[in-house]
Amino acid sequence: MRNNCLAFLSAIRSLSSCFLACVIICGLVLMGGHIARSAELAADAIGNGDVLQITVFGEATVAQVLSGRFKVGTDGTITYPILGEVAVAGKAPSDVAQTIVQALGRQVPISGIPTVSVAEYAPVFLIGDVGHTGPIEFQPNMTVFRLVLQAGGLPRPANSVGNRLATARNVAELELQTFDLRAKRARLEAEVRDEPFDGSGLSVEDNEERARIVANQVSIHQANRHALDSQKKGYQAQLGTYDKEIDSLNKSIVLHDEELKLMEEQYATQEKLADRGLTPRSNLLDMQRQLTIARREALDLETALYRAQQNRLDVAQRLADAELGADTKNYQELSTVEYELGVAQLRLEEVRQRLAQLPSGDNSTGGALGLVATYTLTRLNKEGGYVSSPATEDTLLRRGDILRIDLPVGEMEPFAQPASTEFRPSSTVADSVGQ
Repeated sequence: MRNNCLAFLSAIRSLSSCFLACVIICGLVLMGGHIARSAELAADAIGNGDVLQITVFGEATVAQVLSGRFKVGTDGTITYPILGEVAVAGKAPSDVAQTIVQALGRQVPISGIPTVSVAEYAPVFLIGDVGHTGPIEFQPNMTVFRLVLQAGGLPRPANSVGNRLATARNVAELELQTFDLRAKRARLEAEVRDEPFDGSGLSVEDNEERARIVANQVSIHQANRHALDSQKKGYQAQLGTYDKEIDSLNKSIVLHDEELKLMEEQYATQEKLADRGLTPRSNLLDMQRQLTIARREALDLETALYRAQQNRLDVAQRLADAELGADTKNYQELSTVEYELGVAQLRLEEVRQRLAQLPSGDNSTGGALGLVATYTLTRLNKEGGYVSSPATEDTLLRRGDILRIDLPVGEMEPFAQPASTEFRPSSTVADSVGQ
């Protein structure tokens, strides 16, 4: 009997243990779901400085007034139409939508639940030894590694093979740029002296790019000469036309003056005869009328001559202005080219010296493996103060974080960009003629 009781109690204990285990497992499952949801909300939570996009559905006018972008202030609220200040920081967008629909439902009729999303995240700030510093838009699940990549990455070691190749490329580009400026200067000097230019004084050294630059400058010179010559020929043709007109008017005036003199002599003779009564005075009136007409024609001829002479002066002035304008333009461009050439030569010498200091052997590949950066994260705490702590590339960032990157001194290439990363000719035929 006693043995039966012990067996029964043992069975009860086994059933109790199984039941307790089931309860614990179910509890853990439920807690795990709650924890997962909390983590999801934390990743999706709205923060200060974010910009929310809220879209309300319903009557068109109401929807237009209640929809738009709203920035979260430093106090964690947005200023929303009708509702005023609405606390949103720390909440998920779906929770904010529920808050809005519940508050508006008592005042304004809307259809369904509004959509709320983060249109722009508040930035994180990057300082130190990196290509791009300043504010960078935060992204969910952003790590230090992702932030550095988005900012352009870390500088490469100064003694890396890649840096030597890049510096050598910059030297070649700057050499080509200085040659282009020298070719342009030679062309401008020829145009100032009004001499032909064929580029024979420039050494291309079997370089296709240099040969193309010289050919381009020769084409520009020929186009400029052709344009100026055409303009001068047009003005000279107008001058020739006005010269002929002026000559013709002078001859007409001479003939008209002789005719007018004869008419005046004839009038004087008729007047004497009329005084003696040998001819009627009515003839004098007709002759006076003809004299008046002739004198008016003389004035018209003088006016036409003055107008032709004035027109000729205007054309002559335009011709002089065209020649002077071309010279002035060439002198201005020549001055600019001299300055640009001086700057390019200084830059070329600087990059050549840098290239000479870089190692050229295989031992320079050691630094190509990268630099060890030190990350310092400064974050706002709950008390409103900033706290700095070390960080790694896997550290998750929050809005408003300040990340500082420090690299070993003297081991990285400065961030100053070369004067020319892509060579472009100083001018083209179309650009030169268009000016």
